[in-house]
Amino acid sequence: GNRALKGVELTLSQFASKMDTPDLKIIIKDTGGDPEKAARAVRELVEADRVAAVIGSIVTAETAALASQQAGIPIITMTQKDQITHIGDFVFRNFFTPGMQVHALVSYCTKVLGLERFAILYPDEPYGIKFMNLFWDEVIAAGGKVVGVEAYDKTRTDFADSIKKLVGLYYDIPDDLKDLLDPPETEAYFSGTGFDFMLMDPVGTRMADMVENRHPATGGDAGQPEAPQPIVDFDAVFIPDAPKKVGLIIPQLAYYDVKDTYLLGTNLWYSPSLIEMTRQYAQGAVIPVGFFPRSTSDRVKNFVQTFQDTFGEEPGFIEAVAYDTTMMLLTTIAKPGVRSRNALKDALLNFGVYEGVTGPTLFNSDGDVIRTLPLLRIKGGEFVELTFDTPNPRPESH
Repeated sequence: GNRALKGVELTLSQFASKMDTPDLKIIIKDTGGDPEKAARAVRELVEADRVAAVIGSIVTAETAALASQQAGIPIITMTQKDQITHIGDFVFRNFFTPGMQVHALVSYCTKVLGLERFAILYPDEPYGIKFMNLFWDEVIAAGGKVVGVEAYDKTRTDFADSIKKLVGLYYDIPDDLKDLLDPPETEAYFSGTGFDFMLMDPVGTRMADMVENRHPATGGDAGQPEAPQPIVDFDAVFIPDAPKKVGLIIPQLAYYDVKDTYLLGTNLWYSPSLIEMTRQYAQGAVIPVGFFPRSTSDRVKNFVQTFQDTFGEEPGFIEAVAYDTTMMLLTTIAKPGVRSRNALKDALLNFGVYEGVTGPTLFNSDGDVIRTLPLLRIKGGEFVELTFDTPNPRPESH
């Protein structure tokens, strides 16, 4: 909340100094992250302060949106909450969503890099499941194929089983065959592939044939087959998780020869700690972000410099999106003919494209934001900006 407030205050100071408009006043209400306080704050803003519109909230967006819709006052929320704008026609959203992230990634991979085959390695928890489903749907919509999907236990630090399943190195035995594959102690075994069975047992022989057919021997001592080779039949692998886990997974992928493959992540990857943990193994990885303070855009450079001069720190996405949201709202209020809340709502819907520090921003007919997110790739020891007309070089061997 305090970070967003800095973005709002900076916008107000800049807008007031540049625009010939009546006095503007921003009234601040602290919700404390409590839904009841948020609803009460909206009612106070409407009834006592008679404000034109509401910006926020972040944590209690749904409650604030419901109260604003009931009062008939435009509200621009900053939340990833699903279908927040479906609450009503006075509810807008300016933020970035999981859907935007996967759309940016898949569009770049398919349209710029020409990739067609994808794998997904995800944590078995709500965040990972949501992104897995969104990414899979987006790949299909783009005409690509998802050729491998594996989950892993988020509480573990060893991801070997999931990785081996992804590349065809993991073999599980059906329950109805396990008794048949339990050999006497005096017999020889076929081992080293994830299961053991009698060489002379008919069922075991068929299992051995299956392994041999998939991974034929190319030599070795005394006619023994070499270790099976991984089947990396995908161009890129998507891993929606935080740096702490991804930093453990990426080196393990390299250990199992998942090389020369694009690594794709979410905005959570945007952390120096990920580069420190993965070093050479994550070179060329591609991620979406809501805002990149080291962008080459003059608009972003000027915003970052002004913010640093004012507050003594570098802005992040929350500060930047609050700045853009407030600028859009104040610009709309200043338009001739916008003298009521209904007129303000209609003017926001017809605002057109706003060129902000978080990128081009547009509201659709439902009041939801349409935005193309910036993409970054890891190069050396830092993140660098990608553009759709600048292909990402083939990832180096990990």
